[in-house]
Amino acid sequence: AQDAPNDAIRSLLRDRERIDRYLHDQMRGEVDSSCRGLAFFACSGGGFFEVFRSNVEFRDQLVVDDQPHLKQLGVLADEYERLLLVMLDSSRGRVYELRLAGVEERVNVIEDVPSYHKAGGWSQPRFQRHVTEHREQHYKEIAAVVEGLTDRGRLKNVVIAGQPEVVAEFSRFLPKRVLEKVFVTIRIDITEPEDTVMRKVIEHLQRHEHFKENLGVREAVKQASIGGKGAV
Repeated sequence: AQDAPNDAIRSLLRDRERIDRYLHDQMRGEVDSSCRGLAFFACSGGGFFEVFRSNVEFRDQLVVDDQPHLKQLGVLADEYERLLLVMLDSSRGRVYELRLAGVEERVNVIEDVPSYHKAGGWSQPRFQRHVTEHREQHYKEIAAVVEGLTDRGRLKNVVIAGQPEVVAEFSRFLPKRVLEKVFVTIRIDITEPEDTVMRKVIEHLQRHEHFKENLGVREAVKQASIGGKGAV
């Protein structure tokens, strides 16, 4: 740093001050603090300051260079940029597009599915068929939404979240080409606060990615240990 031009040093110091001020404002609640990762791109000398907010945590990193360092953003974008999240129970459904920079709610489906205690004068078998028909129609509507968004948006991955029996029943209404894009299902209760549910989903996805990475490493070690072609 001692050999760097004075204007470059002054620019770096101003960058640090501006980043510190932003973080201080976030701690005071003056800017949205719901994200889990922040990437700062700053050059006070060039009049440039951008903050990239992410739902996914970044690895702590400081880079001083004349070009923006985008490796972490590129890796995470590959994993999370094209992902559709479906959260549902037997009477409600929410469909989100998960982006690295945020979560966009695309569709909110609420179906007035009768509950079993509302049978009234109906015979039990007849009312049960009525409830089943309503529930299946609810799943069909959500499946149609997911199918349309998947086809139009060319989304590569789909995540389904809900209680296991609901996820299993709903999956019957998805066409094969969509089912092939479902890479994980998650057990959650969608009546929990939305930010809590989203946090669980993101954490589960991160664990899923780490599991796949570790599995690949273990397989490479196994192949190498038995004289295979695995590279470690």
